Amino acid sequence: MAKGRFSVVRVVEDHNSYNKHDGGAAQVKVAEDIIPSIGTISSLSGFEYKRTLGEGGYGKVYLASFGGKVYAIKVAPKRYSGKPTDEFLTLSKAGHPFIVRLHYHHIGQQKEYFVLDFCGGGDMRTLLNRVSFFNESHTAFYGSEVLFALIYLHTILKIAYRDLKPCNILVDSRGHIKLTDFGLSIPICRKNITRQKLSGTTEYMSPESFTSEGDPNHVKDDIWAFGVFLYELLFGERPFDVEVKSHTISNIMNLNYEIPEDRGLSSESRAVLRSIFVYENDRIESATQLINLPFFANYHNLTSESLSSLPAPFDPMLLSDDDVTHFEYSSFEDDKRILCQ
Repeated sequence: MAKGRFSVVRVVEDHNSYNKHDGGAAQVKVAEDIIPSIGTISSLSGFEYKRTLGEGGYGKVYLASFGGKVYAIKVAPKRYSGKPTDEFLTLSKAGHPFIVRLHYHHIGQQKEYFVLDFCGGGDMRTLLNRVSFFNESHTAFYGSEVLFALIYLHTILKIAYRDLKPCNILVDSRGHIKLTDFGLSIPICRKNITRQKLSGTTEYMSPESFTSEGDPNHVKDDIWAFGVFLYELLFGERPFDVEVKSHTISNIMNLNYEIPEDRGLSSESRAVLRSIFVYENDRIESATQLINLPFFANYHNLTSESLSSLPAPFDPMLLSDDDVTHFEYSSFEDDKRILCQ
């Protein structure tokens, strides 16, 4: 049985990080000069395979050790365009407390390898499965961490994430989040992207994603996905889901959802959802505007670094650096050549 515990979130006000801009709202501060050094390596021969952590359409993720440290290695099919993938370009630039760090990168004959932080707390999907739903205090905390990451991606790196969902939000050894899996990320300024080709996970896609009209607004698509994630934290289920996928899409396109009355949700949390679950022209403009809504009032005056230094609501209580208690589907594979393709 997975261990770990939740606690009451204690908020420490950081008045030194409070800045004002037009309208008097708090301005979120992000560090522009935190750029990690990425090692491009010729092979993974020095890495020792420990176990398989998970797999999906992207490939597989393995736990491995090197030089006394443990890492998660994402192994994806090699692309033969001759150009660096958007995932590599995003991760190689990113340096943020709430985004997984790329330590090494290797392209083999058949596979592409991303050597990343190992986050022993599992992911938000696994955590949600255990607790069913979060209270508003915990939801505001984790929602704020995700928003800080989106602000950094959108405003500093000029990158759209395009795959925000609980299984792509890792939980580190201290209980804080880190976004991972940037396989669908693209530069916001890219002009040759249309809505003709669907990208993402259906249940987290905006109404506009299912139409072919107009240029896509990937920032507002990310904001929509954040709203679905926030709803899921509060209620333990997604807002538009039904058994038939085509009916789910219809619900999304028609804004057909409900906010259950029996949960006693605050007006502040309702206001967040209602600012997101509208059509694109009326949707809140940015993650920066979202973090300044009253629901996130305890955190919008903080920097990313000061927020990451607070005690998180959930403590994974790991026994070792390679503890995989919080990974439901971890397994062993006999073929140790998985890191050599």
